[in-house]
Amino acid sequence: MAFGDLIKGAGDMLNKVKDSIEEATGVDLDNIADTVADKLEGAKDFVAEKVGDAKDFVTEKAIDAKDFVAEKASDVSEAVSHSDEYLEKAKGMVSGAKDAVVGKIKDLTDGDEKVA
Repeated sequence: MAFGDLIKGAGDMLNKVKDSIEEATGVDLDNIADTVADKLEGAKDFVAEKVGDAKDFVTEKAIDAKDFVAEKASDVSEAVSHSDEYLEKAKGMVSGAKDAVVGKIKDLTDGDEKVA
């Protein structure tokens, strides 16, 4: 017996088994296979859509993060390039606060800056 005859015989036997099951149960196994194939195709399409949605979401968030980091880097660069101005402002604020505190001490001590 040739290998091809063996394969054909096995295929014929499987068809007889399938026909017997269909007769005994009243179920069309070919229809079930088609239905399962359709459901699997639908599931594949659903998963592909969700993967696409996830990719779009991640891409959008990556762009947002890139823009945020670029903006903050620009802010830092701006602050560094104008650090002298900011330092002078800070000194002025500290000096103003010191003057206000000294003024309040003078008010509380009737003009005497030194408190014992």
